[in-house]
Amino acid sequence: MIEKRAFPRFRFEARCVLKHDNRSYDGQMVNISLDGAMISFNESTMVPQDEKCSLVIFMDSVDIPEQIEVVAVYSSLSFIGVKFIGFDEITCPQLYGQIEILSKKPEKYKVMFH
Repeated sequence: MIEKRAFPRFRFEARCVLKHDNRSYDGQMVNISLDGAMISFNESTMVPQDEKCSLVIFMDSVDIPEQIEVVAVYSSLSFIGVKFIGFDEITCPQLYGQIEILSKKPEKYKVMFH
């Protein structure tokens, strides 16, 4: 299978909330890249593929959570893979900075594949 990802994924753990269709799902980020993330949920989620959602990410090192518009690119009952929409160093500076730190030291982080 040929790898289609434009950016490497890095392990990244942060509490998050995925909002879709007037519902909120509490989750945990599993990994992240410059264009998306994988999120794990304890409860089953009902987000169809290609649906737009809002993702709120709570990082320990930041007082104000980042909110990003995403689209679901992979969806199962307990995992969702999302692609960031309009994400860059201006729209989400704290999260973008965290990803830059991870990507400058790739030997320290295990890339997760799901």
